[in-house]
Amino acid sequence: MGNVSELLLATDAATRYLHHFVESNRGYTSQDVQAGIQRLRSLCRELEQTEKPSWQYAQAATAILDAAEMCVEEAQDLLAGVRPE
Repeated sequence: MGNVSELLLATDAATRYLHHFVESNRGYTSQDVQAGIQRLRSLCRELEQTEKPSWQYAQAATAILDAAEMCVEEAQDLLAGVRPE
């Protein structure tokens, strides 16, 4: 991937994709969701390994990674049939 900004945007977009599934649980096949989870995990690994040029980028990366982790867990729970309370 290109620079840190592009990686942050791509990770955020992948998180929003899964979040939409978690919120609506409609219009997605399990393969769509599994692919979304794999894509998000890949982006998160890349983001974790990328050097951030400033503390602002580091803060943004931390926030996006936290949101991504929570979203992956929720999506996996829904795929497994576990409903959030």
